[in-house]
Amino acid sequence: MPSQTFALEQGGPKRLEISWKAFWKEITIRMDGSLVGVIPGQKELREGQQFRLPDGSDLHIQLIQGLTSELRVLRDGKPLPGSGSDPRIRLRQAYGVLYFVGGVSLLVGLAASLFQWELMLEIGFNWVTAIVGAIFLVLAFFVQRRSLAALWAAVILYGADIILSVFGGNFTAANLLVRVVFLVMMIGGFRAIKELKAESSPAN
Repeated sequence: MPSQTFALEQGGPKRLEISWKAFWKEITIRMDGSLVGVIPGQKELREGQQFRLPDGSDLHIQLIQGLTSELRVLRDGKPLPGSGSDPRIRLRQAYGVLYFVGGVSLLVGLAASLFQWELMLEIGFNWVTAIVGAIFLVLAFFVQRRSLAALWAAVILYGADIILSVFGGNFTAANLLVRVVFLVMMIGGFRAIKELKAESSPAN
C-alpha cells in the first residue's frame, strides 16, 4: 500500500501519514498513528476533502490532475513540507529538469560529435546541442538559487527548442509529450520562487 508521510512544519518530525490502495482507493489519513479520516476513492479525492486534525488545525487534501499529478496537502491553507504544493518541491522539480536536460544534451552532444555517433548525429545531437546543454546547466544553477531571470531564460530557450523541433519534424508524439511535461515543470518554478521569496522576506 503506497503511503506518504509529512511534517506539520518545516524541519519538524513527520507526524501525518497518508496511505492508499491502487488507483487512489481508500485513502487513509493518520496523525501520530491515530486515524483522522478516510477518503473512499479517486472521485472524492479530486473534489477535495477537509478534515480537522487533533491539534485543531484544518487539513485539506485534493488530487490535482493534468499533464502532471499533484497531491495537494494543505494545513490551514498552507502546503505541508514535502507535499506536491510545497514550493521547495516545485522549485526542485524545475531546476532538476534543467539539470537533467542540460546534462543529457551536453554529454550526448559531445559523444556524438567526438565519436561521430551516426545515429545521434542524425537525430540532431552535435556540438550545438552540447553548448545548449552547458547553457541549461548554468541556468539550472541559478534557478536553484531562486533566480527568476534564469528561469525565464530557460523556459524561453526550451520552449523555442520545442517549437523548432515541431516545425522541423524532428519529433515523435511521445517525445513531444515528455518535452511539454518538462516545460510545465519548469514553469511551476515561477510561482515556487515567488512564494519562497515572500516567505523569507523580512515582512513575514
